[in-house]
Amino acid sequence: LGRIVQLDFGRSFVSGESALDIILHRFPVSLQFGIITILITTFGSALLGISMAKRPNYIFDSVSKFTLMALSSLPPFVLALLLLVFFSGGRFLDWFPIGYLHSDNYAELDGWGQFLDRAHHFILPGICYVVGSFAEYAFLSRNSMLAELSKDYIRTARAKGLSNRIVY
Repeated sequence: LGRIVQLDFGRSFVSGESALDIILHRFPVSLQFGIITILITTFGSALLGISMAKRPNYIFDSVSKFTLMALSSLPPFVLALLLLVFFSGGRFLDWFPIGYLHSDNYAELDGWGQFLDRAHHFILPGICYVVGSFAEYAFLSRNSMLAELSKDYIRTARAKGLSNRIVY
């Protein structure tokens, strides 16, 4: 523990490199996944939760709840394997690449092409990062919205003739 406090994590058993160097080398990619996950989870789950709350217990709400429950109960490593098998050339479709952060011709691409190439490589791992927290936040958004819609000030706004769009 004393060495860890001094940021000496030892050496890698596989490569023999300093573990801190390996962590620092891979940190930017983890940071990118973290930022993308936070953005998608925050905004996407809020939009889905609000959409579900607008018409509770209708078909969209029911299908969304079932899908979110199924995805949240699926362990991320199982989801990753299923995505690889179905969408990465395992048995069915070969839409997404496996491994690496970019294609071989990455350096030859312009800025927009590099962005799109990197985004293409981030899709499957990004889904695995997002799925667990997305369902939780979507349910939280839905339930919070339903609780707010039952409050007195919402009834007052509707009684004054405001449209549902403005009330929401």
